[in-house]
Amino acid sequence: MGLRTIKRNGSRDLHTAMKVPAISYRGAAVSEALPIDVRVHTKVADLGRLAGTSLQFAETRERTPRLIFDTLVYAPGTGDVIAVTDTEVYRMGAIDPIDGEFQAGEAILLSQQQALGFPGP
Repeated sequence: MGLRTIKRNGSRDLHTAMKVPAISYRGAAVSEALPIDVRVHTKVADLGRLAGTSLQFAETRERTPRLIFDTLVYAPGTGDVIAVTDTEVYRMGAIDPIDGEFQAGEAILLSQQQALGFPGP
């Protein structure tokens, strides 16, 4: 078994274990609701920390949500709205190139007001 096969099988197992049900609204059109599974990934980046200091500088944390899709089931598009729950609704930003069977993209968490009309599963 080669390294690519091991990576593909590991990615498949991870996605299967971590996926959650969601509803996709293609191009933000409520009439085009499609049930899908998606993996929500939140990257936390420490900003403002300077190496070699005694941490006396202000520090912040930036949370960047990303959604990961199984392209055998669903291919995301920029502007699609993905509802994980009634209150956790994302609009897709830039989409990464396909990596094996999966594709990830930047996601913008919508406010509760913006999320109205996009019910989750």
